[in-house]
Amino acid sequence: MNGLTFDIAHLLAGSLVLISFMMLYQDRLFALINVFALHAVVLALSVAWQAYIQDAHHLYIT
Repeated sequence: MNGLTFDIAHLLAGSLVLISFMMLYQDRLFALINVFALHAVVLALSVAWQAYIQDAHHLYIT
């Protein structure tokens, strides 16, 4: 694995932390649901990226 794969993994992990903080500051329920959906998408991308770089096909199912 080269440095780019780790950079993308760190970018996705940092995005998850940032979106988690965004959830704390939502006043409206509709906005919170939208941010929660964004969090789910970034989490799915993060798991898919880890499955791809580690050649762990079982992670695609989970």
